[in-house]
Amino acid sequence: MLAVPLIALGLALAVSGLPLVPPAGQASVVAAQPAGRTWRVYNGGESADAAIQVNAFRPSRITIGVGDSVTWVLDSTEAHTVTFLSGGARPPSTLRIGSLQFRNPLVLAPAGGSVYDGTGYVNSGLLQKGDTFTLTFVQPGTYEYVCLIHGTQRGQVEVRAEGAPAEQTQASLDREAQDALARNLERGESLRQEIAVARAPGQVVVGAGAGDVSVRAFGPAEVTIRVGETVTWTSEVSTPHTVTFTSGAPLPSYWQPEAQGGGFALLVANPEAATRQGGDTYDGTGYLNSGVMTNTTNSSYTLRFVQPGTYEYVCLLHPEFGMRGTVTVLP
Repeated sequence: MLAVPLIALGLALAVSGLPLVPPAGQASVVAAQPAGRTWRVYNGGESADAAIQVNAFRPSRITIGVGDSVTWVLDSTEAHTVTFLSGGARPPSTLRIGSLQFRNPLVLAPAGGSVYDGTGYVNSGLLQKGDTFTLTFVQPGTYEYVCLIHGTQRGQVEVRAEGAPAEQTQASLDREAQDALARNLERGESLRQEIAVARAPGQVVVGAGAGDVSVRAFGPAEVTIRVGETVTWTSEVSTPHTVTFTSGAPLPSYWQPEAQGGGFALLVANPEAATRQGGDTYDGTGYLNSGVMTNTTNSSYTLRFVQPGTYEYVCLLHPEFGMRGTVTVLP
């Protein structure tokens, strides 16, 4: 795949109204930080098998004092960001140049330093499970923040000149976080059971979701049909998924790094994974892919099966969540 010229990248970001991110490793100059306490907030959450994802900050609201810091701990297999927009435009999670789709560098890269005064664009960059991000607050105010990957995931930090409430402790915040996780996992398990039940022959739901909860699963995960019959997968969620048959070949990566020169790289969507591939008939051989499915774009995918056998398929965006299914075709 050809590298994307940096001039073209600059034009794309200019269209979005956002500046380019400096290369990783470039030092930031920050003001002296007043001493204070450090509070912990969890970013995301998940079930033991990672199939249920909680796209929420836990707790979603916290009150601290001037000079205090907040450390966000990434608590899920799903990646998230912690991003303060300070009233500015929300950068899109992906950008396009022609038919080429890639992750917005503004989402991937840390920006804004480790001290927040209520102004400017401050971003943790894309956090993976176990990663942390710490920010020190030096001005009173109430500040909203978001995850750039998940549109409904929002949080709030209230900074008081007189300090945090006396009744607030880290233990109380942790209890609040655990209670929120338990409630959302209960809702997620209910959603998983709803899509797991038998449907009309050959009908499969791709994923499920409600509020802060999303389920990375096909429902039902196992379907039995006869030769010549079809299976139709329907997406009911905005979270993107694929339905992909590789016939035993290795899974293609969805996001691929593409070097751009000067140590700069883009994460580019692999067209083989992101777009529809193959025909509408499957005989147990070859590579067939639905392309990216959501409830608003490419929401349905149908295949006719013409050979007996048991065939496994996967979502290329979420293989690490165990998002797999099988179609058994009887003579």
